Amino acid sequence: MSYVLVTGCNGFIGSKLSDALLSQGYKVLGISSSEFTGNRHKNFKFVQIDLRESIKVNKLFEKYKIKSV
Repeated sequence: MSYVLVTGCNGFIGSKLSDALLSQGYKVLGISSSEFTGNRHKNFKFVQIDLRESIKVNKLFEKYKIKSV
């Protein structure tokens, strides 16, 4: 199953979007430049990453099957 990538998952909008997607059965890959502070869910994976680091972002897309952003 593929992931929906949510940027800024620690922020207000990102955390609400992640919760909504998880409640609808999606697998969520949440990313943020700060440490994860939210609740853990079996279909949620967190990666701490800065979007300005393009090589790391490219590796993220290689490692995970991402359906949408």
